[in-house]
Amino acid sequence: MSRTLTRRRRTLIAGLAMTLGAATLGLAYNPAQADPPGAGFGKDRVARAKRLATELDAFTRAARTCDLDTTRQAYEKLESVWNAVEIDVQFSSVERYNFFEHVYLEDRVARGTGLEGDPVEPCKNMVSFAKAQATTWDEVVSFLKHSPENSPLFNDVATLRTINQGIRLARTAIDGYPEAAPQTPMTAPDPAGAKAHWDRFVADYPTARALIAFRRPSLATEVDGLVAAVSDAFAPANAPGYPGASAALATLASRYNLGATLITAAARNSIAVRPTFDPAAPYTEGTLGDLVTALRDMKEQVRRGTAAGATKAQAIYDDAVQRSLSFKTGGPLTHADAALTTAVNNYVADRSPANARALLDQIAVAEQVFVGQYWGTPPLVKFLNSL
Repeated sequence: MSRTLTRRRRTLIAGLAMTLGAATLGLAYNPAQADPPGAGFGKDRVARAKRLATELDAFTRAARTCDLDTTRQAYEKLESVWNAVEIDVQFSSVERYNFFEHVYLEDRVARGTGLEGDPVEPCKNMVSFAKAQATTWDEVVSFLKHSPENSPLFNDVATLRTINQGIRLARTAIDGYPEAAPQTPMTAPDPAGAKAHWDRFVADYPTARALIAFRRPSLATEVDGLVAAVSDAFAPANAPGYPGASAALATLASRYNLGATLITAAARNSIAVRPTFDPAAPYTEGTLGDLVTALRDMKEQVRRGTAAGATKAQAIYDDAVQRSLSFKTGGPLTHADAALTTAVNNYVADRSPANARALLDQIAVAEQVFVGQYWGTPPLVKFLNSL
């Protein structure tokens, strides 16, 4: 890397950190309690659902043109909105979520576009699928209007996922659709389009960073560096093809998505009847305070990097965490128990830096599962500081 790019990256990282101000203090500031600008389709799940309905109608109109590229472009935009807002119905009604996604959007409709190499559906069939898909979603919108509200943390999840579309669409544009059949102008790599999507992400990133930094400041700092690396790849000197952008985007995506996972864990597992953190509150194994303490002890053992520490971390997990985590995340769409079990086993077998990081990541997710709804509140902060 040239000295110019190195200086440019340091400048960008510093600028990103300064933009957040108090947010970099972590628990001192909760961006969810403010009203940050940026993308998120609003702080209203019904409004978000209606936004998707608009794209479903646009897709139906596109399908009626019987022009494959027009239909594919509309599907790409539709899927992007869906990826941002799906969490609302996924949590509220698993049945509706599975029916909409797997009967229509990500199954019959997706395959019918040929973007993944499947046979393209005849225009008549695609129009029929599109209309039925839109009707199915209208019922979901009505359901959300009349069902109990989810945790307000889902608004933060939607914001992060919406901003993430800049990464997703940039990756798609830079890579194209190599498996599509037939290949059309829409499926070819579009470096200039990728750069435009990236610029949109960079504009919205401060909002996303505040949310990530509140949950895990070290992750936000890590993501800053990865964002800077992608911006380096999209530097004017690398135009028009931007070599390296695809790999840099892929690396960023996994770490950014961890930030979304942390907030999703907090949102999914919020308990309204326990509005205030109480370390003495009973849980499946011991108390809530016992669980938080056990997770912190696991972190400490992993950071020691020794064989004895790995064995101790596994013992703590088996004795004090696993049963409660399994109980907490027993639904079909949540797998923190399985993920943390795998991470523990992998680390015990091989204390590599990659396995250590993966385990610390999953411990952080488990923390959000149990106490994410209280993150930044004085009772939890006081308890954490006492450990």
